[in-house]
Amino acid sequence: LEMTRTNQTFQRLVNSARQNVTIMGYDITQSDLTKSLQKKIDKGVSVHVLTEKAKSGMRSRYKKFLPKWISESNNVRLWSYEPDDSSKMHIKCMVVDESRAYLGSANFSYHGSNKNIELGVQISDKRVISDIMKIFEYLTSEHPLIQEMALSDLRGDK
Repeated sequence: LEMTRTNQTFQRLVNSARQNVTIMGYDITQSDLTKSLQKKIDKGVSVHVLTEKAKSGMRSRYKKFLPKWISESNNVRLWSYEPDDSSKMHIKCMVVDESRAYLGSANFSYHGSNKNIELGVQISDKRVISDIMKIFEYLTSEHPLIQEMALSDLRGDK
């Protein structure tokens, strides 16, 4: 059993990406992670993000990088869960090149990856990863409260 710090796991996964990174998470703001993702975007890696309230309650921290990612790259797509009540999207998952994944309790935030006691597993089983990606596809294409965001949505343009 190999145990690593959560931030190291996130970094290793992103740094190993050659084609695509899919992230599903409530809070995706950990600065080392967003910087590593930016480097991958600059190298042509596709990044797909499913998060929460990117339109209705976008945190100021997201405004530092999400609009830039979407405006400067055709490789980035963003979906947002926009609940009409107090429900949450509580997924914490990252899939890289559809061959490696992280699934666990840690948000992709500073505290989630550096301070909190968290539990997560790295997965390399192709069948399990395929199932995770099917769930992502369902959520981003069929879930009634999840919508794809455009740059104008993030800026509040009409």
